[in-house]
Amino acid sequence: MTTRLFQVPGPKRFLHQLTRNLRDGRLCILALPEGAGDGLFESLRQDLGLGGFDLALLEADQCCGSPAAWLLEKGGQEPPAEAGPAVSRLASLAVGGVVWWLEGIARQSWPVWKDFLLRFEHACRQNCPWDRPRLVIVLRGDAATIEVPNEVGLSYQPWQGILTPRDMEFYVDLVLDHQEDPSLEGALRVRLIAELAHWDARLAEYLCEFTLEELATPAAVLAEFPGAERFRQPSSLPARVGWAQGLVDLRGGRVIPHCLATLQGPGLGEIPHRLWRAQVGTLLPVIEEERLSLVTRYRNHFRVPWDTPVGPITNHLDLEIGYMDYQIRRYNLNLNSRIRRRIEVLKEARNALAHQEPVALHLLLALIGEQGPI
Repeated sequence: MTTRLFQVPGPKRFLHQLTRNLRDGRLCILALPEGAGDGLFESLRQDLGLGGFDLALLEADQCCGSPAAWLLEKGGQEPPAEAGPAVSRLASLAVGGVVWWLEGIARQSWPVWKDFLLRFEHACRQNCPWDRPRLVIVLRGDAATIEVPNEVGLSYQPWQGILTPRDMEFYVDLVLDHQEDPSLEGALRVRLIAELAHWDARLAEYLCEFTLEELATPAAVLAEFPGAERFRQPSSLPARVGWAQGLVDLRGGRVIPHCLATLQGPGLGEIPHRLWRAQVGTLLPVIEEERLSLVTRYRNHFRVPWDTPVGPITNHLDLEIGYMDYQIRRYNLNLNSRIRRRIEVLKEARNALAHQEPVALHLLLALIGEQGPI
């Protein structure tokens, strides 16, 4: 994965917020679930470079003692023997526009780092924002659930609700390298990938390799996703733990499961619902446009007024596709077999979508294969 994810609106806002916080002299803590944030380091490097900063990667497991003393050494300074002076000296250290990106803090070492951060944040307040050392602490996976102190000089950004299906549609377009496909098949393929991946950019990239037929019946494709076995976790996990493990996303109070976590157990209905959501926004406008075209072209064949449970239809344009199909069969209307079959396909597809069910694959292929002037 490259930095292209951070060209998408949601991740782009996340990146720019991080950049603003760093330029304001705040210490930044990022909480990233498993599998999230790929490309963020390089994207931040590019974003900061425009303001004259450089980004340096540090690994926390190399720190064997005082975090302040270790960071002073990384800044080319001889640390004092006592922790207190080390923190004060670090807070006033001129590091030449360098931003430290700190990875690998484990849950068991957090108390030491938390104590350091609280003292370091307080010491940094004595300096103007431009003169403060800049630090990004990344808490990944299990460590992402750590409770972070709320201090004025600390910024906390959890990767929650960052990617929406609309963002994912944009990202899929980038992955496909803007290979614009104006056809119904192309539009539906993008929507299916976006709904199935939802917030997992790695899964979206993987799904881009498959055909519409495979995406419309995706169970086998999803089961072969690299690392799919990690999603076979108990459904009773607390939401925040599931989020840290990359099994769910948290958005606006909602818990959104990863589709791979719904391949078994009580979540089996989630994938058909996502398929329906992708189809309904793509297919219903096509069905309605074709209905209008057909009823206009063959208006002399259809009967109005037509009685319905909610009152008579007096205008041909108001005849729904179901009534058109019914009239064809009841009155054996003089329409060729291709038109009859097309109206039947449109009716069956619309009925499925109206009942929040995905359109069956054979109907989907018929809709796409027979689309065009009739």
